[in-house]
Amino acid sequence: MEKEISIFVENLAQRNAGNTKGAWFTLPVPFNTIARKIGLSETEEEWIITDYEAPFDIGEYDNINKLNRIAAELDNIPDYLWENARDLLSSGIYESIEDFVNDPERVIYLPNILEDNDLGSYLVEHNAWYDVPDNLASYINTRKFGQDYRFSTDGFFAKTGFFISA
Repeated sequence: MEKEISIFVENLAQRNAGNTKGAWFTLPVPFNTIARKIGLSETEEEWIITDYEAPFDIGEYDNINKLNRIAAELDNIPDYLWENARDLLSSGIYESIEDFVNDPERVIYLPNILEDNDLGSYLVEHNAWYDVPDNLASYINTRKFGQDYRFSTDGFFAKTGFFISA
């Protein structure tokens, strides 16, 4: 999985004059490279981010140096976390993208657990709450069991599995 953050940056003075003077950049990239490519100068020094490709929100005036620091750390984030980054960031487990990058493994991940029935079956099979004899396991309502577990924790289903705060 390719972990990238891309931004489209425009020269704000040119944009306000009705011209598009901008370019796509895959971060990290030095700011002077951005400035040179979009034609920033002493008289035209303002820029704006008008589009982006990332699993988190980027504002028009977000600090590009901060975004570069985040992009430089992407290799330290496991693929399964990056693939689910948008869900993880909106879950409240992480307070910000910086928090996510600095402490990515704050969660427990159960791959391919995509609904309450899957979760309940996993919990029964792995004796997560109770030691259930094999001859009784088939009598358990695994959907309800998974739902109860999910409601009693801060866990949630994401694109590729179930996450819970570690």
